[in-house]
Amino acid sequence: MVRKLSKKYSKISPILGSRGLAFSIVDKANAFAYNLEETFQENAEPYDDAHIEMVEEEVKDFLSSPTQSTVTKLASPLEIDKIIGKLNIRMASGPDKIPVKALKLITPNVLTSMTKIFNKCLKFHHFPIHGN
Repeated sequence: MVRKLSKKYSKISPILGSRGLAFSIVDKANAFAYNLEETFQENAEPYDDAHIEMVEEEVKDFLSSPTQSTVTKLASPLEIDKIIGKLNIRMASGPDKIPVKALKLITPNVLTSMTKIFNKCLKFHHFPIHGN
C-alpha cells in the first residue's frame, strides 16, 4: 500500500476537440471518434459530367497518340517507401488530410496498392482534382 501511495501519479493531459478541451475519458473518446469520422469520410461520387467527359476524352487522345509508344518511368513500392521515410513527421497534412505519422505506419499491402494507383495516374496522365 505504501508503494502505491508513494508513486507519483501522472495526470494525462486534456486534448483539444471540436468543442474545446476534453478532460474526461469519455469526452476524449468522443473527441477522438469525431475526429476520425471527419477525417475518414467516403469520397463523394463524381457527378460532374463535364469533368468525366473531359477525362475520358483526354484518356482516349492519349491512348491513340503516337507518343504512347514512349514508356513512362513508373514508381516502385521501394521508391515510394523511401520518399515517405524522408517526410518530416511534424509536417502538416496535405489536401488529403492524411497525417505524415499515418503514412509512416502503412503496411506493405497498402504501399503496393498506393504504388499501383500512382503508376496508373502516371500512365494515363490523369491526376484527379481534389474537391472539398
